[in-house]
Amino acid sequence: MQQATPSRRQLGIEAKGLAQQGEQLRLAGDAAGAVALFTRALALVPEFVWALAHRGAAYRQSGKAFYQQALTDFEKAVALQPDYVWAIAFRARMYELFRDYERALVDFDRAIAMDDTIIGFWRSERALLLCFNRRTREAAFLCEEALRLDPDDHFAAYVRAVIALRYEANRQTNEWVNRALDLLQPLAANDGPNQGIALYRLGGLAALRGRPDHGMTLLARALPLEKEAIEFARHDPAWFDLHADPQFQVLVTDRFGDLTIG
Repeated sequence: MQQATPSRRQLGIEAKGLAQQGEQLRLAGDAAGAVALFTRALALVPEFVWALAHRGAAYRQSGKAFYQQALTDFEKAVALQPDYVWAIAFRARMYELFRDYERALVDFDRAIAMDDTIIGFWRSERALLLCFNRRTREAAFLCEEALRLDPDDHFAAYVRAVIALRYEANRQTNEWVNRALDLLQPLAANDGPNQGIALYRLGGLAALRGRPDHGMTLLARALPLEKEAIEFARHDPAWFDLHADPQFQVLVTDRFGDLTIG
């Protein structure tokens, strides 16, 4: 007896179950397992936008060799659902990883225009993208706006100090640096969710202030605590002067053996 062909509804239910399992694996750090399950879900329902976008996120977690596949998935997801803000925000991050900063900024602005909660500390994140696009004056103003709204915003304080040290070097430079240090040093001294990023940022400021060895020591301490520190350091303006340093290159070579800086 010939087996009945599954209905569209049945296929959708099965695909949803596979995708949910894939997301659990992705969040647990098993990117390869997640990709396999998302791919099975998409074989059942090729236009399953949620599975496409989340497979893109899993590819992004898999290392540089999979970045193009990640970008392709996000592009397909946005083409199918142009208002899918989560996919747009992730695509902005992929453009940033490819050093396509103009497109990254366009997608970033599109995402926050739709939902300004989709990206944490969006003013500081946008300020960095503006720096990458050589729009440092706008970046500085945005950091200052963020600090007016939240004087304890250590991300904005860090970016503003980096701009001051690298691009301005005027009478206010020490003021911005000291403000960042005052916010970051207590976080770095205590165990907590912000210790890793605080160490990373203190390292960047040390490197910019002519103490590269101390900066790299702090970066090495940050790496086990902050999973994005390697990617940050590869194109953060604070570390530009160390790109040719062999010790720095060792620190920012990821677990897949990839070194892409600048």
